[in-house]
Amino acid sequence: MLETASGTLRSAGFEPERAAQLVLLVGCWCNGALLAEIAGSAARPDPIHSTAAEHTDLAQRYPNLVEMAPHLSLCNFAPAFAFGLEALIPLVMAEASSLG
Repeated sequence: MLETASGTLRSAGFEPERAAQLVLLVGCWCNGALLAEIAGSAARPDPIHSTAAEHTDLAQRYPNLVEMAPHLSLCNFAPAFAFGLEALIPLVMAEASSLG
């Protein structure tokens, strides 16, 4: 995968350093998304059994995270993955168009 991605970027005109940066950016992002999905997998039991009583002060301690909680679900990574992909593609396209 790395050789193919590197070759694609190099044949598009990217210098070795910039091609390496972009390969690492995309590779790290993909690996991170995959690891997050694995970590949140329903196939793995939750190691901490908590009760609602233990979390009564969460809204006070972490108001922003509580507000964003429905969007931070560990169950459905597809929207976050798509968002990241949609952000990365224009970045690479803009870089490529600046090469001339």
